[in-house]
Amino acid sequence: MNLIPLICRAALLVFAFVSIAAVQVSAASFSRPAAKTLPNLFVWTDTCNVHVLRDGDAALLINLGDGSVLEHPGEIGVHRVEWVLFTDHHREQCQGASKLGPWRERGTKVAAPEAERALFERPLDFRKMNVSLSDAHDSRRELRASAHSSHSTRPHLHDQRHVRLAWSRVRLH
Repeated sequence: MNLIPLICRAALLVFAFVSIAAVQVSAASFSRPAAKTLPNLFVWTDTCNVHVLRDGDAALLINLGDGSVLEHPGEIGVHRVEWVLFTDHHREQCQGASKLGPWRERGTKVAAPEAERALFERPLDFRKMNVSLSDAHDSRRELRASAHSSHSTRPHLHDQRHVRLAWSRVRLH
């Protein structure tokens, strides 16, 4: 059996899949999941779904993803982002926080769950892992870890019964 044609076909399929995925990632835009019933709700999809609630020319963002949404609010008539609410500290929700600087100077406020406030304000205080790309014993560790995420500090399920549903303003550096 000649494996060359099979390998070439598999490589072509992988290339096609990666190309399509790259086009989808670079072609981020706003969608309106319920345009008729909720005309001021928009979703921007990048590393996560960023929900945008529009009120006139102002908006409230729920999560921030990679921050690319901040480059496109004019497309939906938004000129002011009044609030960014983070639902949790995971990287896919907040990795674009460094792009908030100019918006914060114009008055954008940032909030996160009170129970995770310290994880946003002092994330490196909670890092317990020394990640090494050469660790041959646990390749999953590198996938979970990042310099700006604290997955290893996530409360266990049984601890979450005490989480208050309160938002706190947070300071991002």
